[in-house]
Amino acid sequence: MPTVSILVPVYKAEKTLDACVESILAQTFTDFELLLVDDGSHDGSAEVCDALAAQDTRIRVFHQANGGPAHARNTGLDNVRGDYIGIVDSDDLIEPTMFETLYNAVQA
Repeated sequence: MPTVSILVPVYKAEKTLDACVESILAQTFTDFELLLVDDGSHDGSAEVCDALAAQDTRIRVFHQANGGPAHARNTGLDNVRGDYIGIVDSDDLIEPTMFETLYNAVQA
């Protein structure tokens, strides 16, 4: 079981999702799973999610009809396996040490 579950709600993020996921996969803290929740996108985001999951076993994808960002986050929360949860928006880029820093802070 992973220590951290990282949720990314995905809607119309075809152009930004690759970079977002790349920044997550580059984390110095590696004991995580990444849940991509496709919230009914019609722009190719669903295909990007599936392609990314095929490249890394830490990525799980959930597809659903559009229900908005809160619904997508709740779908992710219903499926987490980690002890800690992080949420990253699909157009965000995060620093490589973000989750290591946060994990160390809660361990102190």
